Amino acid sequence: MPISYLEKKKSLTYCSHHDSMPFEAIRDGKHIGMLEDYVKQISQILNIDIDFIPTKSWDESYEKTIKNECDFLTSIATRKGREDV
Repeated sequence: MPISYLEKKKSLTYCSHHDSMPFEAIRDGKHIGMLEDYVKQISQILNIDIDFIPTKSWDESYEKTIKNECDFLTSIATRKGREDV
């Protein structure tokens, strides 16, 4: 049986910089809010560690994701200039 992406990966990372409660925010370097609760649930369901990487801006979060320094972003909004993202 082939090894799955998650079995190879062993853990995941995610980036966020948002301050949009109740959805998410960073307080004392920790990710909080509804989206953080979802990440915890996903971690339990997939049985894989998911680590938070705080960033200072959308551009930094996006760049880290493009460079594979973060596996995913917790949220993204449609905005002018992001049509290709």
